[in-house]
Amino acid sequence: MTMMQNKGLGLSYYKAWKGKQLALNHLRGDPEESYRTLPAYLFVVKQVNKDTITHLETYSSGRFKYMFLAYGVCISMFRRMRKVIAIDETFLKRKYRGVLLLATTQDGDLHQYPIAWDVVDSENEMSWTWFLQKLYELIPDDPDLVIISDRHAVVTSSVAVVYKHSHHLHCTWHVFQNIGTHYGKKGVGLSCSCKMSDFNMLYEKLKNQYPSVASYLEKSSSPNKWSRSFCRGNRYDIMPTNGAELINYRLSEER
Repeated sequence: MTMMQNKGLGLSYYKAWKGKQLALNHLRGDPEESYRTLPAYLFVVKQVNKDTITHLETYSSGRFKYMFLAYGVCISMFRRMRKVIAIDETFLKRKYRGVLLLATTQDGDLHQYPIAWDVVDSENEMSWTWFLQKLYELIPDDPDLVIISDRHAVVTSSVAVVYKHSHHLHCTWHVFQNIGTHYGKKGVGLSCSCKMSDFNMLYEKLKNQYPSVASYLEKSSSPNKWSRSFCRGNRYDIMPTNGAELINYRLSEER
């Protein structure tokens, strides 16, 4: 419509759409060709990046299914980071869609640090389990390890299958966003309380002011999943999955 108004061109929607696709293919490459060259691309990545780990899985027909990538430097640097991993997903937006799964961590100066990426055909329990199994090869299960994610059922079940001894905790932003969705936004400082006495005081105040919110919290999630004072494992001050979401946002054009 803008071209018709500005340039005086009579152009059907299909022709405009087709022209856009041809321009995108010229700029970024043809999607089918990109998938065909993935094995060669991953091979070269491993050659020029020492100790990099890649995995590519396809269906019996040869069609793309999953791809995992962790650069060697990201793997080796994890031992200097806090043992807290945030996992998140975001959707790809080209012809074949797909989902990008991401694992990140944080250093002592609060800098976000990517560990591994995974492209899957769709977000389900099989794809999350595959991603976590590959991540497990780099970062084994450990009682001192903390994994933070949203409360999506497939993520919860996949983490329970692969990381049986690590602590799986909830992103506090998602917890209180759900509260806002159901009951209106209520400012609650519960999650950041370091002392149980402070938590109990704030929780009693919450129950008195917003009993429906307190009831929702009790039914939907245990405090040891989202509160620092009851946390099993050391999540430091890493309450939400902001690190993973920030990196996903920075990749918005690439997606």
